Amino acid sequence: MKEEGNGGGDRWQDAQEIARTWLQHLDVDECVLIVYSSDVRTFPEDGTLANVRGDNGEAARRELLDHLSGVEPKGWTNTLEAMRKAYTYEGIDSMILFSDGAPTNPNLGRFDQGVADEIYSLCREHEKIPVNTVGLGNYFDADLGTFLRTVASITSGTFLGR
Repeated sequence: MKEEGNGGGDRWQDAQEIARTWLQHLDVDECVLIVYSSDVRTFPEDGTLANVRGDNGEAARRELLDHLSGVEPKGWTNTLEAMRKAYTYEGIDSMILFSDGAPTNPNLGRFDQGVADEIYSLCREHEKIPVNTVGLGNYFDADLGTFLRTVASITSGTFLGR
């Protein structure tokens, strides 16, 4: 998953470049790209996973990259809905959560521990699916760093700061 940040500019370019590198080189058979800010969008849009192996694999990866390049950063960090969406895909065996911001409350525009707790509960319901978290930008921020490390810990995933 890739999150749209509020900062725009170079911060968004850096985030896209990191996600682009992962999409190009990640050793997976199928994947979905979930882009989230105030809303949640998926690619492919039809609810299926993109087959990124075989004869059409390279073209599918290019389509994912094109979709990512077309995103404009805006809004708040709707991690909860992005995670809910991710868990609807049948057969997923792992996730990578890219984020440059801790989950926020849309009414407050800032970190919300209650929203983070809902995400932790959701992760516990699916704890056999590892969520590897990648902190982008200021992942030293206490709220973001704690959130990403907790999600990874609950699901036996790994945290990485970029």
